[in-house]
Amino acid sequence: MVVLCAISASANTIYVPADQPTIQAGIDAATNGDTVLVAPGTYQQNVTFAGKALTLLSESGPATTTISKSANGAVVTISGIYPGHAVLRGFSITGAVAGPGVWISGAQAYILDNIISDNAAGGVTGSATSAAVVRGNYFTRNVNSRGAAIFTVVPIVIDSNIFVRNVDHDGGGAIAFSGATQITRNVVYDNSSDDDFGGMIYSENATGFQISNNTIVCNRK
Repeated sequence: MVVLCAISASANTIYVPADQPTIQAGIDAATNGDTVLVAPGTYQQNVTFAGKALTLLSESGPATTTISKSANGAVVTISGIYPGHAVLRGFSITGAVAGPGVWISGAQAYILDNIISDNAAGGVTGSATSAAVVRGNYFTRNVNSRGAAIFTVVPIVIDSNIFVRNVDHDGGGAIAFSGATQITRNVVYDNSSDDDFGGMIYSENATGFQISNNTIVCNRK
């Protein structure tokens, strides 16, 4: 169960495209605590939370609601949010070329129930004092130089995700980390590394981490 901070009674819901034509326009119109609720469709754009602690949520889930890149960089950027947290839930996030699917920097983020696939610089990347809970996502066919599905240098929780056919070039076919990360209850299947370091998970100088209760099958290096 994920427990999030309470949202004030004055929080609003902004509907895309009924109220705002694009996801970014919805975020730009929102304030902290608001929800941007997105109708089914494919939205070809790069999205940034613009330093706001809000919830970006699809109406019908990732099978019918896709965010794909329109320019270089991450498909979704979550950065500079303090205090409070951001939530990204229920999207297919795909097609990043010169950045990850989701970039988290200097923010507390909940990445929940998404399909994160076919990103050429990693699925989710966390850095610069960021913190995240990555739960209930499906990662597939992401590629990166290290940590194809998730690369993090700060402590995060990686729980109850599925990792299938992700490929890295320098360690961590599914996950690479160097912080006190918790990796629990995931299914990790058929991921690979082109190098000799961790077809599934690669850890560099990490202490205080936990890896438990995962199902790990047929990963290779």
